[in-house]
Amino acid sequence: MMIDWIDHYKIGVDKIDRQHEEIISTINQLIILHEAAKDKNAVMTVFIGLINYFIYHFEREEILMSEYGYSDLERRRYENDMFCNNLEIAKLDYINGDLPSLAYIIDYIKIWLIDHIVIEDKKFSSECGLTV
Repeated sequence: MMIDWIDHYKIGVDKIDRQHEEIISTINQLIILHEAAKDKNAVMTVFIGLINYFIYHFEREEILMSEYGYSDLERRRYENDMFCNNLEIAKLDYINGDLPSLAYIIDYIKIWLIDHIVIEDKKFSSECGLTV
């Protein structure tokens, strides 16, 4: 199932909100490719792009958190690193045919992302006075 961008996901930082929208759009592209049973190369191209965009996004978030003196920055760095490591492992498993299904990894990404936005990012924006 696709993810719809809703106002509830806004954290009050325009550039981060736009990045979240871009991530959701890319996840939706991955879902479309998967559901259309497109070739593995097309799926991998989008999946690798998604991983790279997550890395970029987390770097931007962590810079912003550092600038605002966010108290939970180190834990967030660790969680972001672990998530990206999990995606890299999933990518290798997918390439080697070891994943139960692409749907499984898409669901993992969707659940993690929504929690990341509505819990972790909103906690940051609230603590730093950046809320909508």
